[in-house]
Amino acid sequence: MPFSFFRYPVRMTTTNTPHLSRITRLLLTFSILLWGMVGGGCIFADYQNPDFEVMSARVTQETDEGYVVTFILKGHNSNAFAIPLHTVDYALALDSKQVYSGQRITEATLPRKGSQTVRLPVPIKRGESATADAMLAAESTDADLNYRLAATFVFEVPGSIAEILFDNDIRKPTHSFASTGTLEIEPPRAAADN
Repeated sequence: MPFSFFRYPVRMTTTNTPHLSRITRLLLTFSILLWGMVGGGCIFADYQNPDFEVMSARVTQETDEGYVVTFILKGHNSNAFAIPLHTVDYALALDSKQVYSGQRITEATLPRKGSQTVRLPVPIKRGESATADAMLAAESTDADLNYRLAATFVFEVPGSIAEILFDNDIRKPTHSFASTGTLEIEPPRAAADN
């Protein structure tokens, strides 16, 4: 019997090749990611989160079933590169009662060292906010309606490794913000009379 380091002789077969290929690809991917994190400083861009502020909030549509409050946000980007905004998860509370929660594809890009407006429409069913319903029915024209808008934006930063991680749902940069204010509703019927 020939000398062997193993107790039993090892037999090489070609059936293990696909398995070795998968391990090889995994090791190669891991080494590229490791190199990108440790050695390739330019692969992950150093960035500042974008800032958002509410510019306006008003009722833009009304039907028998409900109404739409559209928030106009201004996004500010202080980076030297554009930031594509992908999705936003947002929720609206009127008079401390949550009336909407949802997700939207933003389809907007914040220009480098610039600003961009983003629209967030919020559909509200009738009956969700008695105060808003009364104001829209012109029963009460002098009341103010307090709101709280909370939003989390998912955005993409430049860099080859950052793009791979983003596309594979491994790392997606986010920025959250919240804004409170008073939504002044002018009843459409009253506005038409003036």
